[in-house]
Amino acid sequence: MSVIIAAHVHEGIVLASDTRTTVRDGNGNTMYKDDAIKIVPFPNRMAVAHCGDASLKESLTVNKFLHQCRNRFGKECRVFDLPTKLLYEYQKLNINTDVTFYVAGYGYPGMNACIYKVLTKDGTITLTWSDSKYGASFGGMTSVPYAMMKDADYNNMSLQGCEHIVSESV
Repeated sequence: MSVIIAAHVHEGIVLASDTRTTVRDGNGNTMYKDDAIKIVPFPNRMAVAHCGDASLKESLTVNKFLHQCRNRFGKECRVFDLPTKLLYEYQKLNINTDVTFYVAGYGYPGMNACIYKVLTKDGTITLTWSDSKYGASFGGMTSVPYAMMKDADYNNMSLQGCEHIVSESV
């Protein structure tokens, strides 16, 4: 099971994930791979982390889908638009998979850092963290990171401290 963490402190954003993927071979046997890349950078100081199903349909992994979206949206896309565009592109595929996206990035002056949670299964988008709202959100197998991070003081935490607690939790 995956772990992704999106955290926001006064100095910035930390986005992290594990690298494990669970796949089934042609015989239905479960295999684990530890080389998955679950964070995809986007232009304009944005990145998208994902957990849940690794493939959307035959020959289309979530990473490939995100790279296609990145190429399609280009440099004009902003953090405020990206969650809606991702969900729209996902829904156009007309598939029944379960993927969680965390879209993190920096926007316009007055609202610098934003973290959005996109749930494909129910089609919802939530702004989880923004400028003066600090904390962490978790996707995938969350019990261990939540236990390690739930009582952290994100309002007074440095970016370096946030990086440390997030990396230890993943």
